[in-house]
Amino acid sequence: DFHLFISIRPGIILWPALNLLLLLTILKYNRQISIRFTLSILLQTIYIINVFINETTMIRQSLDISPPSSFDALFTNLCWVPFMATLTSFYIGKSHRPVHTYILLSSIIFFSLGFLLQRLAIRQRL
Repeated sequence: DFHLFISIRPGIILWPALNLLLLLTILKYNRQISIRFTLSILLQTIYIINVFINETTMIRQSLDISPPSSFDALFTNLCWVPFMATLTSFYIGKSHRPVHTYILLSSIIFFSLGFLLQRLAIRQRL
């Protein structure tokens, strides 16, 4: 059970914690949140909720790739996933360039397609 806990939860718990710290930092300095940052956090939150809903399937997939106590699995779950996910939010939150509506809509469409493909792959694996 300890191996299963280490497999996925720490990185997924660190990810929103880092995003929350980033959100508070942006609010402290800018006193407002951009639409891009809000969309980024919303899409990441949907992904995190999906991970918790399909946790057992995702753990089985990660166990097929590498054992949960290996260095690469620990590094990926504790450092790489939260850092890389927060890095995109950091860039989006810091950038002050205007975003066109068609770029926002295409981001939502691509995310929805990726989310749908992931759900179909999980269903097929079961």
